[in-house]
Amino acid sequence: MAVADSQITSKSKKRKPFPYAQEILHHSLQNSHLIVFSIDKEGNIGYCNEGAAINLKKTSQTLLEENIFSIFEFDLDRETFLSRYNNNQSFEARTAKPSWPKLTVRFDTVYHQDSNNDYTGITLIGENITEKQSVAKALARTNAQLKEIFDN
Repeated sequence: MAVADSQITSKSKKRKPFPYAQEILHHSLQNSHLIVFSIDKEGNIGYCNEGAAINLKKTSQTLLEENIFSIFEFDLDRETFLSRYNNNQSFEARTAKPSWPKLTVRFDTVYHQDSNNDYTGITLIGENITEKQSVAKALARTNAQLKEIFDN
């Protein structure tokens, strides 16, 4: 878990400009294959990178109009997820919208705070692990079948 500066406003789709540290983070991840979102304390998306748009097969503008909880179902309950003091370093989420691509993403978090040390939001940095999970399941089935063959 990391903490960085942020000025994402809540209760509104209007966002204040991101401070320099977060701007650098966003710039460095913009063209990454990783799935990156910055959200406010309510889950409203203030930033997404190209990797998120490509993986979810949506435009960045479409994603910016969403709430993270309408896109993903998380392994954590909403309050734990949004808590700055959440000790989970990584967690998984699955896409929640039936008409969207079926993805499983492993996310890490960067919690943001303002100059008063008040929690203001989170940047989620994730990897699409859908294919890795499919391969792991296929390998497990194959191993079980081989074990059955050789045990008989």
